[in-house]
Amino acid sequence: MVINKDNYKVNNAFIFKDIVLNMIIDLEKKELTFNLKDTFNNLGNYSIKFINVLGYNMTSFDFMEGELSISDFYINIENKKYEYSLRYENVDLSNYMEFVIEFNNDDFIKILCEKVKIDDRKAISIAN
Repeated sequence: MVINKDNYKVNNAFIFKDIVLNMIIDLEKKELTFNLKDTFNNLGNYSIKFINVLGYNMTSFDFMEGELSISDFYINIENKKYEYSLRYENVDLSNYMEFVIEFNNDDFIKILCEKVKIDDRKAISIAN
């Protein structure tokens, strides 16, 4: 499933409490990927890939004892000035959204990107 400005409504209940296995940043491709373990439907591991990332802002990501999991996932589509370390003065932001992921240890990450791809196995469970 691909989430973009045209279809941005997401039901976060299906990724709530899913466990973060790792985060991969690919600067050349402008992608940020979270590999997660499903805890809702026992689907195993899946990924959420943020595509055409202009920037991100995150807290320290100090891992607690135990597992890091998602406590909230939402989208900010307001037209406002985004504050990120990367520069984007010459970019049309009309197709970009800010995705926010909050974690069980009170850390968070905000990602400014054009779209998100959720692994097909997880997307099918969200649709059903």
